[in-house]
Amino acid sequence: MMRPSRRIRIRPLASTDRDVVGEVFAGLSRSSRYARYLGAVEGLTGPMLDALSDVDPDRHVVLVAEVGHGRRRIPVGLARYVVDGPARAEIAYEVVDAWQGRGVGTRLARALIAEARRRGLAQVHATVLADNTASLRLLERVLPQARTRRHGDVVEVTAWLVEPPMEAADLLADLHVA
Repeated sequence: MMRPSRRIRIRPLASTDRDVVGEVFAGLSRSSRYARYLGAVEGLTGPMLDALSDVDPDRHVVLVAEVGHGRRRIPVGLARYVVDGPARAEIAYEVVDAWQGRGVGTRLARALIAEARRRGLAQVHATVLADNTASLRLLERVLPQARTRRHGDVVEVTAWLVEPPMEAADLLADLHVA
């Protein structure tokens, strides 16, 4: 058994890393899977695994957090965004249970947000179970400008990565002041 390492490496998921997605999923408890996928998911089907590992720098970016040295690197988390509108993407992340609470999710989320900005995305959003306080706190740390709206059992988190466009009412108010 490898001793835990504080050294975490974050890298892009390659199209040949399908097994990495499966390894991270296998490290999630039933409750972590429920929180990540917003429902009971006992295993990843072939098509699900294909979709989760089908990376594309223009629409689906996935980052992997790994620990270990040399060839003995173990994936401990994933963060992804999927473009779902003009300059807008949905974000999600997961950290294997053994590495939760050690800053892996925060590092992944920060790296993902930096990559989204670098690639010109203007807005990101996430859907989180309302009782997933750890995930909501993480998003609050990495996206302090985010807005949240609760809809039943889920919270929608939305954040502009650039200055948001001015609303018509704000524009009119600015014109009246001038």
